[in-house]
Amino acid sequence: MIWLTWRQHRVALIGVAAFAVGLASWLASYLGSVQEVNTACGQHECWGGTVAVLGDQVWQIDIVLLFFSPVLAGLVAVFWGAPLLSREYEQRTYLVAWGQDVSPARWLGGRAALLTGAVLLLSVPLAIISWLLVEAVRISGARGSTGPYQTLDLWPAIPVVQALFGLALGVAIGALLRRTLVAMGATLAVYAVVRLTISSTVLWWLPPQRQVYPIGQPSPLPADAAMVRTGLLDDAGNPVVPAVGCDQQCFAERGIRHGYLDVQPLDRLELLTWMEVIAYGLMALGLAWLAWARVRRTTRVG
Repeated sequence: MIWLTWRQHRVALIGVAAFAVGLASWLASYLGSVQEVNTACGQHECWGGTVAVLGDQVWQIDIVLLFFSPVLAGLVAVFWGAPLLSREYEQRTYLVAWGQDVSPARWLGGRAALLTGAVLLLSVPLAIISWLLVEAVRISGARGSTGPYQTLDLWPAIPVVQALFGLALGVAIGALLRRTLVAMGATLAVYAVVRLTISSTVLWWLPPQRQVYPIGQPSPLPADAAMVRTGLLDDAGNPVVPAVGCDQQCFAERGIRHGYLDVQPLDRLELLTWMEVIAYGLMALGLAWLAWARVRRTTRVG
């Protein structure tokens, strides 16, 4: 089973593994640079501060941290998950592979276990290195891009469960569509929609707290809180949308004297993080069950 899986998927396995190893080396080199700067600036006063010493590395680190997790999970979904069953259906090799000696459930379980192990082998070290890099950049003072909520998706469990979700998504779509290229394209599209939906709505999964302040005064955004929404209130406390170009006098004439901020405070970060982990985990389990049920139905139909 291991040898056959390797023979069928070796190109995709090697490609994604090469990407992950190269990315891990890149992250490790950044981590070493930031730690050296932090150590040097901890012993001596750095001219311009540690962020100035890091220079363009801060921007490069932001880009790598922003994209490594979705790219890794997307590669796993498209190149590992989608072809796993679709190729067997398309080439009709499942008629031989799922013979009497190897049941479909055992065949799929063995392949899924091997690929899941490979996903964990690649994603866990990457998640740990990236989180160490986040902590090191925070020490350097570059909080703009590595604040608590800005790095919610980099908490080590999330990149790992996202990669597992990508694998399950690709396998399930491959089982449904049965055409390799179609399944790969559909997997990429669905994966992108799910990722964007979750990342854009996660701050709404708990009711935000409202902060009201008089117009003309600084907005009272608590330290390390995430801003969900901002707007204006009328005298009755209802949100209003003023006319374009309306100034402070115009606001007063219309009874608009206060603004508001809807925020998620720092003490909700851990709960939201676990909610995202559970959401991806449940979706991965559901998709895995869907693929398994589809395979069983195929063999019953013949």
